[in-house]
Amino acid sequence: HIFPPVLMPEGLLMKRSALMKANYHTHTTRCRHASGTDEAYVQAAVKAGFDTLGFADHTPWPYQTGYVSPIRMDIDDLPGYVESIKRLRTQYQGQINVLLGLECEYFPKYMDWLRDAVEVYGLDYLIFGAHYIGSDEDSPYVGYACRDNAFLHRYADMCVEGMQTGLYAYLAHPDIYMRRRDAWDAESQAVAQTICACALECGMPLEYNLNGHVLKEAGNGFPCQAFWEVAAAMGNKVVIGYDAHQPELLALESTEEEIAAWLNSLGLSPLDSIPLPAAVCNM
Repeated sequence: HIFPPVLMPEGLLMKRSALMKANYHTHTTRCRHASGTDEAYVQAAVKAGFDTLGFADHTPWPYQTGYVSPIRMDIDDLPGYVESIKRLRTQYQGQINVLLGLECEYFPKYMDWLRDAVEVYGLDYLIFGAHYIGSDEDSPYVGYACRDNAFLHRYADMCVEGMQTGLYAYLAHPDIYMRRRDAWDAESQAVAQTICACALECGMPLEYNLNGHVLKEAGNGFPCQAFWEVAAAMGNKVVIGYDAHQPELLALESTEEEIAAWLNSLGLSPLDSIPLPAAVCNM
């Protein structure tokens, strides 16, 4: 799988202080590369002191080709996902605010379906997770394909087009294009400036990905320090997204504090919450 289960480095698992009150980037086993029950994530978030836990599992798509994705739920799984999260919202009312969302790409040919899904299923928000261009039916994963400069600029254009729809609450891991690039260069810088400028214009936060931060210790190339220096210079809004693929990730207090302190040193102050109406504007 492109997105392997997170293996927690020894010594990182601990109870967090209430540094950030909300996490909007939580997955479930339906995406085929996460572990733990839906309720286990809620229980972990309650124990860790979160006020809000948003589920945003990888969206299914109504593929026209019959393609079956190895890294997202099937479209037939969506009603059960919605029912489960709504049930947990009711069950844990008064302890934590449970929100229902999806992490979605920008696939122009399927956007009418996505807009309908927001309304039909009563979704609270969408996260823009730009993993593929056009559709994963026929596109390589951007985290690897962006080693090529032409593809890199297609990624930037796709991020801009997606942000401009107004459908999404924030752009997840905007620097994922650095995952396999050899080094930060002029092309990398230009793409960062393009993405950050559009996010500013749209009033859209950019996500510093905690999951990627943990995985980077095993050699991955994002989050990328140079990208966040560009975001700081341009004055972007930033949110820390746990991108939790297992409940234990929600307890990484030391990692969260390290990230927040570093972002603060750049002049970036992570948001405590995101404005949910932004996720469904311009419908």
